[in-house]
Amino acid sequence: MALSFADPWTQREQVVEGDRHGDREERRTLEVSSEVVAYLAEPEVGAEEEKTGDWPGLGQVCRLHREVEYVSGRRAGERTSEWAYALTSLTRSASRSLQAAPHLAGTVAD
Repeated sequence: MALSFADPWTQREQVVEGDRHGDREERRTLEVSSEVVAYLAEPEVGAEEEKTGDWPGLGQVCRLHREVEYVSGRRAGERTSEWAYALTSLTRSASRSLQAAPHLAGTVAD
């Protein structure tokens, strides 16, 4: 899934949100794609530990990038970055996942 998002030709939708909490500024980028759904949903034959597919009902894959910059206080100038990936059975039309970005993104704790 990470390789799919690394490919600049992979079709995806993206939303970026940012806000400030106390001494830090946060930026969250949510990307969703159905590009690899057919590949991941396909049942595979072979040894169990070699299987990558067999995700029936898969609707989308998601990637979330959280970036935090501390703008004041004892951690001023410090930056953190975090990547998360998710699978969902919701399709694009059913989920409206880009509108739900604040609920999916969460926040980075101190």
